Amino acid sequence: MVYVDEKKMTTSVKISIEGMENLTKICESNGIMKIEMVSRVMNWLCNQDKSLQAIVLGQVDPADELAVLDLIRAKCETSVPDTL
Repeated sequence: MVYVDEKKMTTSVKISIEGMENLTKICESNGIMKIEMVSRVMNWLCNQDKSLQAIVLGQVDPADELAVLDLIRAKCETSVPDTL
């Protein structure tokens, strides 16, 4: 179910008991509301390279994760401008 207002959308998310306990702990320790934490993490994930998204989503074999991360790092290093 999705609710829409002028600036934001709201959706329901199913989360495991363990996941909710972990979310509660990290939110309490950082002084942030759960909805804001989930929103920030989703925005961050959606703005990552597809390879990193695949690792986070468990779509890469754990044995291959380091190799994929090395490829991502190499790609990032070549795309950084020489001057700021």
